[in-house]
Amino acid sequence: MPSRPVSRSLRNLESRGYECAIAEKYVSQAKRRIDLFGFIDIVAIQPGEILAVQTTGSGNLSKRRTKILGSSNAHLWLEAGGKIELHEAAKRQKKLMSRPSIRKAKRLRNEGATYAELAEMYDVSEGTVRKAIREGDLPTNETWELRIEELTLEDFG
Repeated sequence: MPSRPVSRSLRNLESRGYECAIAEKYVSQAKRRIDLFGFIDIVAIQPGEILAVQTTGSGNLSKRRTKILGSSNAHLWLEAGGKIELHEAAKRQKKLMSRPSIRKAKRLRNEGATYAELAEMYDVSEGTVRKAIREGDLPTNETWELRIEELTLEDFG
C-alpha cells in the first residue's frame, strides 16, 4: 500500500474495527482529487456508527478544518448522526538518546559496561550506542505519526 496519508488512515481505522471505503476520486481531466460531498476522503462504518474522514499530510490540518467548518454538507453529515475525523499523517524525528544519556553511556562504558548492556539499558541497538558514544551525536529514528481530531456540531458555532 502506498505511503499516502489516506493509506495510513485506512490502516488506523481498520485496526479500530471499521470497514472502510475510499470516497475521493481522481478526475484526470482536472488532474486533481475530488472529495465526496467536498470534504470526505474515507467513509468508515461499524455497527451503529458512520464516520467521515478527511486526511492530510503534515502542516495542513488547520486548512482542512477550515474547509470542513465552511461546508454545509459537513454540518448536514453531523446533523444526520455521522461523525467527522481529521487525520494528519506526519513524519517525526524521535530522539533515541538524550545528551545526558550519551554522557552517562560514555561514563559507564569507561567503567567497563559492554555495548550490549548499554543497548539494553537505553532500549536501542548496539550500533546506535556505539555511534552515539563515538560521535557524541543524538541518534534519531524517523517515524510516522497519525494525529486524529474529531469535529462535532459545537465546532460549527
